[in-house]
Amino acid sequence: MKLLTHADIYSPKYLGPQNILIGGGKILAISSSDIQFQGLDDIEIVDFRDHKIIPGLIDCHTHITGGGGESGFSSQIDKVPASEFSCCGVTTVVGLLGTDDTTRSTENLIARVYGLREQGLSAFCWTGGYHFPLTTLTGQAKRDMVFMEPVIGIGEFALSDHRSSQPTFEEVVRLASEAHVAGLITGKAGVIHFHMGDGSRKFDLIKKALTETVIPP
Repeated sequence: MKLLTHADIYSPKYLGPQNILIGGGKILAISSSDIQFQGLDDIEIVDFRDHKIIPGLIDCHTHITGGGGESGFSSQIDKVPASEFSCCGVTTVVGLLGTDDTTRSTENLIARVYGLREQGLSAFCWTGGYHFPLTTLTGQAKRDMVFMEPVIGIGEFALSDHRSSQPTFEEVVRLASEAHVAGLITGKAGVIHFHMGDGSRKFDLIKKALTETVIPP
């Protein structure tokens, strides 16, 4: 076990100087007094004075299988190692496919999610990518969400961007509906994560969906 003493803790509300007892890779106790920890055997004491401790951060948009690829095959970027997240305090990641949802697959994305989990991170992913029809594993985004635990929603689906599939209003609403219904079935958030470009349509398709359908915001 390890006892971190005199650490400034945000949980996320500021708790002030506290002592944290860690064992088996988990937080066992947090206390402003170290009296209750006295007498415990085999404890490594680490003075965390002048250091801050915060909850692990969540990165809900990360290209865990690599990004790039918009300037030829040689411009593809390698996958992000777990250490790149943990060194910044990120303990939960949600992976996605970007512009290149052709050479990068949902299978590869989910495999990378499991790989990051094996390295100690909490990891999930979106199904789909920039374009319609979506890149999926089962052939339907709703089925991906329902039958694959790591998949929490649809994304990143591109709107108002020259790299998008220039989706119609009907296509956007259909995908939003799939995400919503799959969320109801599974208890997941059931959201669709959009990529917004600087095209002239801007947020028009989203605004129209919010006013002309009964899909909850």
